[in-house]
Amino acid sequence: MTLEWSHTGGRYNLRYILARGEDQIHASNDVDFQTIERFVFLNGGDERGDVLVIDRMHNEVHFMSERGPAISLAERLPLEHTAEFIQADFNQLIEALNESGLRNWQEIYQGETDPTMHGGGRYWMVAMLFSDGTIMQRSGNGASIVLTPEGITMADDFFPPQDQWTILTNFVQTLGQEIIERHNAENAD
Repeated sequence: MTLEWSHTGGRYNLRYILARGEDQIHASNDVDFQTIERFVFLNGGDERGDVLVIDRMHNEVHFMSERGPAISLAERLPLEHTAEFIQADFNQLIEALNESGLRNWQEIYQGETDPTMHGGGRYWMVAMLFSDGTIMQRSGNGASIVLTPEGITMADDFFPPQDQWTILTNFVQTLGQEIIERHNAENAD
C-alpha cells in the first residue's frame, strides 16, 4: 500500500505518478520546479533497484537500495529509510534538476533490449507531480550489454547525456546517504 490512495481521486498515489495514462495532464517543459509536490527517482533492473522519493505533501523523504525491481519498491511507501523532509532536500533537488538540464531530456529514451531479461534489462524513471496536478516524466530502458554478431557491446542509448545523468545520480546517491543517516538518528533508541 502507498501512503494514500485518494487525496483527490487517487492522483497523488505513486502508481498514478509513475504510470503513463491518458488521464494524466503533462506539465510543460517550463513548469516551475518550485511547485513540485512529489519527486520520484527509480533506477535499476530486475536484480536491484534504487528509489528516492521526496514527498513535500507528507513532509517525508524516502530512500531504498535493495534487491528487487525498483518500480515495485516505489509502490510500497514508506521505504526502508524514511526521514523527515527538510528544506535543504528540496533546494538540492532544484539545483540538481536545473544543472542536469532535465527539462530538455527526451520523454522516453529507448535502447537495445535483451528479450531474455524481463523489462529489457535496465530502466530508470524520473516522475514529478506539481501542485497544479500536472506530471512530468522522463524515462529510459534497455540493456547495458548487448550481444551482437560482432560480440558484446555496451549500450547506453537509453540514458540522457552522461554528464547530465551523472549530476542527477550523484544527487540521488548523496541525498540517499543523508536520508539513511537521518533515518538512523530519528529512530535511535
